[in-house]
Amino acid sequence: MKQYFVKHNDNKSLILFFSGWGMDENTLCIVQKDYDTSICFDYTDMTFEKSQYENYEVIDVYGWSMGVWAASYVLQNCDLPIRKRIAINGTIFPIEAQKGINPAIFQKTIDSLSEQSLLKFNKRMCGDKIGFELFENNASHRSIESLKSELISIQLNIRKSSVPTFHWDKAIIGSRDLIFQPENQKKAWENTKYEIVDEAHFLDFNKYVDR
Repeated sequence: MKQYFVKHNDNKSLILFFSGWGMDENTLCIVQKDYDTSICFDYTDMTFEKSQYENYEVIDVYGWSMGVWAASYVLQNCDLPIRKRIAINGTIFPIEAQKGINPAIFQKTIDSLSEQSLLKFNKRMCGDKIGFELFENNASHRSIESLKSELISIQLNIRKSSVPTFHWDKAIIGSRDLIFQPENQKKAWENTKYEIVDEAHFLDFNKYVDR
């Protein structure tokens, strides 16, 4: 797992943002006044170095898409001073027919991954022209090979591990999400408070910090 400080001004509070598959340090995350921000991405290797966050007094965790599972996986037995835990358009069952992404679709994404299929996926993820422009302005610079390796690693890790026990305070569900279907998210979060918003899978995360 890559961990990168987008903002590091020695604040006492930290936003720890777990991004989705295929992202890097250039992609959109949450940046707020009086908070440092660290973005986590690339789940090819799930090693997580918590030591760089141990001096913070308050940590607010946000997970988006596959980052919801990744955060749950590495934080479930972690003693960091976490105050808030918000999941956005993702679940702790990321490869699952009823509560995540259908396994057959996930496998097809691996098998057919190319520059062309990635572009199609990104447009579907963003929902409309405005969303796609926002995404493109903060696009990752990773190769197709690295994205495919990440997908395969995520798949293997999910198969060999149990469902994470990390507790989320709230889930944000985009009603126009075409990656993690809204109905699947509702099933996954049936025992967790959730809010349905008029958004595609990719969105401006900063809009939902205080929701």
